[in-house]
Amino acid sequence: MKTPVLLMIFNRPETTAQVFEAIRRAKPRQLFIAADGPRPDKEGERELCQKTRKIATQVDWDCEVQTLFREDNLGCGVGPAENITWFFKHVEQGIILEDDCLPNPSFFSFCEILLDYYADNLTIGQIGGYTCLPHQAITNGSYYFSKYFLIWGWATWKNRWQEYSFTIKDADAIVKQNIIEKKSASQAEKAFWHRKLEMLKGGKRKDIWDYQWMFANWYLNRISIFPTVNLVSNIGFTADATHTTQVNKQIAYLPTQSMEHITHPFTITEDKKADYFTFHKSGFFFLPTWKDKLRWTLKKILPAKAKNALKQVTK
Repeated sequence: MKTPVLLMIFNRPETTAQVFEAIRRAKPRQLFIAADGPRPDKEGERELCQKTRKIATQVDWDCEVQTLFREDNLGCGVGPAENITWFFKHVEQGIILEDDCLPNPSFFSFCEILLDYYADNLTIGQIGGYTCLPHQAITNGSYYFSKYFLIWGWATWKNRWQEYSFTIKDADAIVKQNIIEKKSASQAEKAFWHRKLEMLKGGKRKDIWDYQWMFANWYLNRISIFPTVNLVSNIGFTADATHTTQVNKQIAYLPTQSMEHITHPFTITEDKKADYFTFHKSGFFFLPTWKDKLRWTLKKILPAKAKNALKQVTK
């Protein structure tokens, strides 16, 4: 396979071994491996990180390997963002996998073909491999177009990633130009993305990087591609994970299918029905309940001593 691959790892040797085996079978000519450093307050994590790095570097095919192994821990926001920037200092286009995103073998050819096919079409921001749609997409091809940018196994180009900003440098313009309103299909969705923008702008949250990528693409009026069958399974829903600690049966450990042939859609049109399902029905996005909203409001006004009582009230 000619397309370079970036594998981002940390402290999970078991899931890393599965993802690396999938990469080994694809045999990319270039493999980039980026690893965050262990947290000094986590006992035994240095050994886990070393074990994981050893697994990810057991390359036994003809391949140029480059590594970015950090001693310090940058976290799950800044770390991945800088890993991808490092990757695109070396390549023009590539596939990006994290240590818990297990791809179907056909995922690699799907990305490679579409990276070449849409290389000069700047309306396409990325190619995704994960989909949780139960046949909701309306398309005459093997993939559909979406406003969402999900990153459980994906691919993009250097000239698209160059527009990425961890601090969301265009946050004010996004608000002034009503971009969130234009992209939202409901009041719930509009409120959700306004909260995310306010939470992330200026780099206030250090543990999230992917929503910034979506906002960058929204600002540039770009869309993404998703297959009509699932090509990547997230196998990282475990108690020791950072974000995916609870198994969501709608999106976790989904089986994958092979895509033997790719048929291109006749037109490049965002599938609004599929996007509505993704946001409102798939369980991929966390939509707050009235209890969540009450908890957030009371936290702002209650003294510290009342927090334990608040937990009991809003259980």
